[in-house]
Amino acid sequence: MRTDARLSMALARMTERKFLAALAVATVGLVLTLASGVAAKPSHCRKDCKQDIKNCLGLVPPNKDCTGTKAEKKACRKNYATQRKTCRSLTKLCKQQNPSMSGTCLLSSTTTTSTTTPTTSPFLTNTTTTTSTHAPTTTTTTHAPTTTTSTTTTTTMPCVTGGALGCGDLVCGTIGAAAQVDLFTFSGTMGATVDLSLANTGGFNPFREGQTAFATVFAPSGATVVAFGANALKTLTLPETGTYVVRVNASDLVGTGTYNVGLTCLP
Repeated sequence: MRTDARLSMALARMTERKFLAALAVATVGLVLTLASGVAAKPSHCRKDCKQDIKNCLGLVPPNKDCTGTKAEKKACRKNYATQRKTCRSLTKLCKQQNPSMSGTCLLSSTTTTSTTTPTTSPFLTNTTTTTSTHAPTTTTTTHAPTTTTSTTTTTTMPCVTGGALGCGDLVCGTIGAAAQVDLFTFSGTMGATVDLSLANTGGFNPFREGQTAFATVFAPSGATVVAFGANALKTLTLPETGTYVVRVNASDLVGTGTYNVGLTCLP
């Protein structure tokens, strides 16, 4: 009887070990199956970003549109190449910022295009004028007292995202989102000469591949007249009569910031 009891206990222990071993094997298999399923889940970014990349590349002009000196053409082509590289990196950006929400490339809207064509220049409306009147200063001479009153007026320009430019206008613009494009217009006659100025006023990072505001001027026919980066003034002899378009965007289509654009009509 003792022998039967020992045999029964030995069989019980063997059965328990086999059960635990089988359970361990099943657990490992389940973990590997789940891990394989997660790893095999395809990314939606390549598909969902395809149209966004196409739209972004459509905003970048061809290299043949670069004009000016040899150095200016080289800088223009380099800028266009940087813009195309940024467009093609949207898939990578999607995998980092939006890896799970299919149907959308990036969670936030990255393209904002504003076109405004008012009948009169809108940049002088909503102007904040501060008038400060200082206390009168009395100057006494040997003849008669003289009272002098000075008045200081400060005008703050409103920042806009496009519109009509008139001769003598200086406008504050804002690039508030990646891939945003601001469009300005001005009228001109063939043979007339104008100065167009563009300057960064904040936000852009010049240490990131020369990030800056960038302007491209199009003639009424659609031909490119000139393209240049911020902190520069270009003197243009207009080749056609009609409405010209000034497109302003970040040089890498990613940066954000503020800028001033000005138009001066020369006699």
